[in-house]
Amino acid sequence: MKSVFRYLTLLFLFVSVSFFIFSTSTATRTAAYSDFERTYLIAGFDDSSWHTDVMALVNYKSRSNQVSIFQIPRDTFFNFGKSQNKINQLTATAIFEGESPKDAMNDLKDSVQSNLGIVIDGFVAVTTDAFANIIETVGGVNVKSEKNTIFYGRNGQIVLSIKEGENHLTTEQALNFVGYRSGYLRGDLDRLEAQKLFFDGFVRTVLQKSNPIALLGTLLKTQGLFTDITFSDIISFAPFINNVRDSYIVSFTLPGEAIKSQSGVWYYALDRKANIELLSKYFSVSEKNFDTKRKFDIPTNFI
Repeated sequence: MKSVFRYLTLLFLFVSVSFFIFSTSTATRTAAYSDFERTYLIAGFDDSSWHTDVMALVNYKSRSNQVSIFQIPRDTFFNFGKSQNKINQLTATAIFEGESPKDAMNDLKDSVQSNLGIVIDGFVAVTTDAFANIIETVGGVNVKSEKNTIFYGRNGQIVLSIKEGENHLTTEQALNFVGYRSGYLRGDLDRLEAQKLFFDGFVRTVLQKSNPIALLGTLLKTQGLFTDITFSDIISFAPFINNVRDSYIVSFTLPGEAIKSQSGVWYYALDRKANIELLSKYFSVSEKNFDTKRKFDIPTNFI
């Protein structure tokens, strides 16, 4: 059954791409290829609370053949009328109030795109179990590190050892690498740096597979994965897949700083000017459409 499904998937892919190629003129295809762009919101749920403790925007542009990853720190201040107003609480609040995880993610997508002033084409969110199953399906992830790092558990035991250069992470090692925080001097900010390496490695691992389009279609069916991306959306990448394999990947964390509130709660405050400067290079973001409702501004009585 699995082999039949695989061949049907490949056949569907071939027919879809062939239809696109032969039903459009050369000029139309050339214009479409050169202007193709997609942006997706990727999130990881905390299983116990439904907080989105991992958030990133992944953008691909065919014109520059570049994949750009923009991390959103989980403690980012976002004023949505609750006691702590952290952006990672949006989904948890919506689910607690009765929404499904998928609908809650759609709310998060709408909030992120409307306040950052960008267009997001879809979202993918995973639970910890789904994340583990995805890593298992792709056969582990290759991560490149600039230094030797030893990760210690709460009791002082070594849970992971990373060497300088290329490292192949198994499912368990990937979970430890992405979730590790306790031993970092800067806590979440250092964990974001590690997650940058992982995102880069995961993208490259998937793209290096013999049929990444079919693989992505399989991954989107993982139990515990919530998305509004359809197989047709994945098919749209088919004409670019060889270029994407060789694309240049860059990673950023939305600029800002850690701030402690009067109540003792730590927040990540986005730097308005620096974010406009960064995002304007990759999206149509300007002073006029970035955070027009000032949701990211921390009130002076908070600090």
